[in-house]
Amino acid sequence: MYINNYSAVRAVSFRFNRKRSRPAPRSAGLFTAGGASAVLALVFLALLAMGANPLWAQQRQKFLVVEKPANLEFYNKYEQKLSFRERRNFPAYQPFLIRRSKTYLSDNFTPVMEVARGKRRYFI
Repeated sequence: MYINNYSAVRAVSFRFNRKRSRPAPRSAGLFTAGGASAVLALVFLALLAMGANPLWAQQRQKFLVVEKPANLEFYNKYEQKLSFRERRNFPAYQPFLIRRSKTYLSDNFTPVMEVARGKRRYFI
């Protein structure tokens, strides 16, 4: 169909534009992209000013990684030697959390290191 009248073309395009849905108006609140980044920046600066170092600082802990735990002498929490069968259950390269690096058994003569594996406590 050929339309040679300019007003007819304009009317058709007007009808087409009326049927389009209009985009929702942008709200200039805190939850827009620009507002959220500004709020986050303010929160970060406030935390930095208050000295919120414990927010991202972690507690440092030392670990002992044992290649062959079956070759070491382990004592349980009652200060009794573990059998070879119990020591054999420890996998290779098992990390042990060091609780106290220089301590003694209850005889105050045998130097040991107190370590933990999970919730269990051992002396090496």
